[in-house]
Amino acid sequence: MSQISKALAQFTQRYVALHAQHQQPLSYFCGRAEQQSPCIIGEVEHGCAQWQAVPRAVANNVDFESLSQALELALPIDYEDFFRFQYAPPMAFRSDFGQGELLQCWDDEDFHMLKENLIGHVFMKRQLNLPPTFFIGVMDDETRVLSMKPHQPELYLEILGQSDLIQVALSLHEFLEQLEPRLTSSQTVELNTAPQSSTELSWWDNMKIWLYNKTR
Repeated sequence: MSQISKALAQFTQRYVALHAQHQQPLSYFCGRAEQQSPCIIGEVEHGCAQWQAVPRAVANNVDFESLSQALELALPIDYEDFFRFQYAPPMAFRSDFGQGELLQCWDDEDFHMLKENLIGHVFMKRQLNLPPTFFIGVMDDETRVLSMKPHQPELYLEILGQSDLIQVALSLHEFLEQLEPRLTSSQTVELNTAPQSSTELSWWDNMKIWLYNKTR
């Protein structure tokens, strides 16, 4: 197990323990009842499911090579390890620089959406003549993301559309080790709800709703 995988597993354990301590169920809005995520425990009701994190059986099946080719960039190894390790929903955190969510992949469809959004993010930065970054989390104000640079281990706070990056950790591993989980509550909405009316959902959930509606 890599350092990133170990640190992410430990954060996930702290996240689960915090919810158990406060007798709050782990519930996540996942949309349609036919969802087949390995994380789901029991039945999907009103778009929400109880969940548990599930390690990926074969991490090497996570295809980052095609993504690197599409971007013509090498992704940081730590970045790949972060998304290779497990299936899980986004997990909320608090930090010295604000509250946010660590992005995770709920299922293989989620991973496909992650790649599409990452390609869009990098292409947008190229159009703005800004250096490429790879996001791993989003802050609650949804104008700032946690991101990494190619070939570098540091983690940065990035304001979308701007050039300045604020370093928040020397490495993703260090950041995950020190990160404090935050309680969340599940939201129940219909999947065809327009993103602009889903203000209580996370940035990642809103993005998935938008992509679903776009392909209907």
